[in-house]
Amino acid sequence: MKTAGFLLLNLTLCLFYSGIAIEARSVDQGILGLHNHANQVDCRGYPRNVCTLEHRPHCGTDGITYSNACFFCNAYVHQRGRLRLKHKGACRYLSDAQD
Repeated sequence: MKTAGFLLLNLTLCLFYSGIAIEARSVDQGILGLHNHANQVDCRGYPRNVCTLEHRPHCGTDGITYSNACFFCNAYVHQRGRLRLKHKGACRYLSDAQD
């Protein structure tokens, strides 16, 4: 009985960690996929704990303006690759276009 429990525990752990590895690989492939866009952002090596305060805005497809590539890439990784770069520069809103 102890052997069966031990084997079952090991099998469960192997399946759990293989799922994490597959998820991490898919996010990495998505990061590399950003290079296919005209506006390129290299998000390898993210997330980072600290970003600089330089102001080089990046507009995400979520409509949020990120202050620089570091903040954008942190959000990209946090959203597991669903975020894309719309364009470099601040996001434009309908009210901005009417001014």
